[in-house]
Amino acid sequence: MNKGKIIYGVHINMIFETERLYLREMNQADFHSLCQILQDEDTMYAYEGAFSDEEV
Repeated sequence: MNKGKIIYGVHINMIFETERLYLREMNQADFHSLCQILQDEDTMYAYEGAFSDEEV
């Protein structure tokens, strides 16, 4: 069973945790940050370029 944590008043479902890494389920609050990553040319260079608004 996944442990959960309360961060900023929101229950977060943790998937995996080490001393240096905290992996959790994505949620709606991550959408803006994910869009920025997927639309950044430098970040997405190995994936044949960034995504458009429609693709994200």
